[in-house]
Amino acid sequence: MMEDINLRFEHLKEKMIDPKFQKNKGLSNEVGYWIFDYPANQELEVRKKNS
Repeated sequence: MMEDINLRFEHLKEKMIDPKFQKNKGLSNEVGYWIFDYPANQELEVRKKNS
């Protein structure tokens, strides 16, 4: 079963404030490209969190 979307948002927030994430450390000079995937039935909740 998918993890609760609110827990995933908390994990995302923790990741985004990590200085290593913000400076792309540990990527061997590659460009960081991150995707937050979620089930389609949670689209409205994801939109609400972004506004």
